[in-house]
Amino acid sequence: KVKSNGTYEVGPAANGQIHRGKLTSTDLKTVTDTLLLDSTSAENCAPRANDETAPLDQVVFKQRDREATLVRHNGSEICYAIATEQGKQLHKAIRELAKKHYPLPFPDECLASIDAVEELYPALSHCSVDAECSNIDQIYSPIPIGEVQYVTTRTCSRINPMIAGNAAAVAGAQLKLLAARDAAKSVCGTRIKRDACAQIDGALEGFQNHRAPAVCGQGTCQPNPSLYF
Repeated sequence: KVKSNGTYEVGPAANGQIHRGKLTSTDLKTVTDTLLLDSTSAENCAPRANDETAPLDQVVFKQRDREATLVRHNGSEICYAIATEQGKQLHKAIRELAKKHYPLPFPDECLASIDAVEELYPALSHCSVDAECSNIDQIYSPIPIGEVQYVTTRTCSRINPMIAGNAAAVAGAQLKLLAARDAAKSVCGTRIKRDACAQIDGALEGFQNHRAPAVCGQGTCQPNPSLYF
């Protein structure tokens, strides 16, 4: 499952495990570039080619109360509810993302340890007012509002940084967060590093703290809405 904001879910595994994460803007673009919202049409099916080895699957598009199966692949044919070439590109993009973010065998101890870190974030992000929130640095320390400091939003580590949170809650859980991150690094070894990255801790993307203070929105501390990830 890939949502419009780039977040995704893979699974469940036999034990019910689900892995969650967020696509890079480049990965998300590979999907959105092939998906035209008004391109649905009558289903067009073609015999499955002899060299096609992809397992049975389908691509389903959901928007509010609308749901449509855009690509359907079974043992004997492939059907498209959009232009055939567009359907092929969309199907290929989704399968490549699945291969990239859904390692087999699954569940995977490395992914599970990464999830164990990121699953700590939501409970440390509750808020009532903006003043309770702050941007968070790479060692899980709240950054004072107005302080000139770079906030990292993406690094070469597969562990997504905690960008914003409840300042008091994060400060109180800092050691727990660091321990969980160290455990993930130990379990994953070299796999903790994203592909094509030279080092783990280098900042790839971010913003200046004093220009975009964290805010409280719908009871959750979150990055300033002026930012786009």
